[in-house]
Amino acid sequence: MSSLGNSNNIFWQECPVGKLERQKLLNQKGCVVWITGLSGSGKSTLAFSLNRQLYSRGKLSYVLDGDNLRHGLNKNLGFSAEDRTENIRRVGEVAKLFADAGTICIASLISPYRKDRDACRAMLPDSNFIEVFMNTPLSLCESRDPKGLYKLARAGKIKGFTGIDDPYEPPLHCEIELQQIDEACPAPTVMAEQVMSYLEEKGFLQDQLIVLREPGRMLLNLYTVSSENTKDKTQGNSARDRRDTEMVLNSNLMLTVANVSANLCQYIACNPERLSSDQVLHLLFCLPLRHFGRIALSCWTYLCYNPRPANLPDSDSDSDNDSHSD
Repeated sequence: MSSLGNSNNIFWQECPVGKLERQKLLNQKGCVVWITGLSGSGKSTLAFSLNRQLYSRGKLSYVLDGDNLRHGLNKNLGFSAEDRTENIRRVGEVAKLFADAGTICIASLISPYRKDRDACRAMLPDSNFIEVFMNTPLSLCESRDPKGLYKLARAGKIKGFTGIDDPYEPPLHCEIELQQIDEACPAPTVMAEQVMSYLEEKGFLQDQLIVLREPGRMLLNLYTVSSENTKDKTQGNSARDRRDTEMVLNSNLMLTVANVSANLCQYIACNPERLSSDQVLHLLFCLPLRHFGRIALSCWTYLCYNPRPANLPDSDSDSDNDSHSD
């Protein structure tokens, strides 16, 4: 009878949905943003500010906060060197899973020992581990003391407190270092923007969709043909007749668009500027419901900047043609 810990009886199961497919679905690239620094240095504040900014950009992220994790996943661990190492190892493994799923995982922990942070880095492709060092002076952290822990440590009521009687080993080669400027700490939003800029530069926030060119060309060609037919059939007709004729002429087109593949929906979502506003309106009303959510935001944003459908006549001209002439 084998023991549970015998790795000889444990086999890795490959997921049928690959990493690139998950990234395509989320339209982003997964990574781990590891925020390290002394207690009171602003790690959690930065983590949640970054989380909010990513959300505003339509990017999925999740914060693994050190204190929060000790309420559940790591509640059986103390603060000895061994327990701290295990604490960081567990968080690193969870962060790796988030990143593999395509999520931008924001880990916010003191993580005082360099070897433990490096071990987490080794779990991922190097470029996918982004170490952010909150280089806040101990004196400033202690003056903040948001949890009253420095006061307890100075009084000897807490042993092994990082920065007081236990060391903090700063990163040697972190990707981002945030520190005071002219003896003042930048606002959390400013620091979050620095991290966002790095993520943008490295391609983590760019569109990851692999879009087929042919569906896009097909759609644009269909609209071109439909538009030309509409012009031929509606010359000299009243506004109401033009609308009725357009509806008949576009019926086949609408059915075609309603049955396009998911790749075409992705093309539309990534290239709304290629479509005129009337084309976007057709898409909003014709696409199958299962595809609607994937492009609605892009289409709505486009319509906010291009509110008038190009093919619909002006309301003023309707009035001139169909109503009073006094």
